[in-house]
Amino acid sequence: MAFEQLEAEAFWRDLAPGLTIQPGSAPAGPMLQPDAAGSAEMLEVFDREGYIRLPRTQEREQIARLANLVNGVRAASLPPVFAFVYEEMWRPFWRLGPVVDCLLRGPHAIMPDLWAWHVDPAKGEAGWEPHRDRSKFALYPDLRPKAVSMWIPLTDATPLNGCMYVVPKHLDQDYRENAPNSIRGSPADVRAVPAAPGDTLIWTQTLIHWGGRTSVMASGPRLSMSVEFQRADEPAFSGFFIRPAQPLTFEQKLALIGYAIVKYKHFAPLDAEMTEFGERWHGRVPEAFGMQRIAEP
Repeated sequence: MAFEQLEAEAFWRDLAPGLTIQPGSAPAGPMLQPDAAGSAEMLEVFDREGYIRLPRTQEREQIARLANLVNGVRAASLPPVFAFVYEEMWRPFWRLGPVVDCLLRGPHAIMPDLWAWHVDPAKGEAGWEPHRDRSKFALYPDLRPKAVSMWIPLTDATPLNGCMYVVPKHLDQDYRENAPNSIRGSPADVRAVPAAPGDTLIWTQTLIHWGGRTSVMASGPRLSMSVEFQRADEPAFSGFFIRPAQPLTFEQKLALIGYAIVKYKHFAPLDAEMTEFGERWHGRVPEAFGMQRIAEP
């Protein structure tokens, strides 16, 4: 596929009629505002486990629309991450901004770290291997997180189609250390985290986690998407960050997609054409966001 095609708004309008490419005045839908009791309950779980599953925190009709979008992008022979060219992909993350502020105990910023998955049982695919998004430098001395990852399933995520697995914080012998992406301790400490469309998973960036191997017994593929967040008063972990109220232009979203393709090439290697596209737009990040330079992902 020619770069000119991917860089033309008309291509994306034709691919998903009715979806939005250029930013509007504000994302649609209400934000989820936890009350004092809900905040305290979330923090109790999050501080102990290092992750939390928030059931029914997304609008299922909107999530089903995004699942169709990811399927459409994949049917066009493109990596699912290109779905982030549409405004609708960003709105579920914006919706939970107040929850992120609660878990970070302060205002958040959006990191340029995003991805979308289509994990296919028919091909025996698996999610990404065990890893920590960042190690202990993403923690304060008292183990409060400076950064979190938000992962949203667009279809049912089950043990048969590659749901998330974690070692909870309080069972992880290496959580306090600058640990490698390895798992120590008893296999019984590993926890599967099934999730349904409409649920949201959030974890600290020091939590070890991975996507399971699929089975032919699965009823369908696992589709999901993720964006990462950090405290806005900390230096940018990924070279720069985006303020929550900052609208993203079409060109900025292409630059973020290029950035992600380059950053995650060790997890999700793509063919030469897509790799070249990623490098091309990764190189445009400074121009797109008005910066002098950017650190390598």
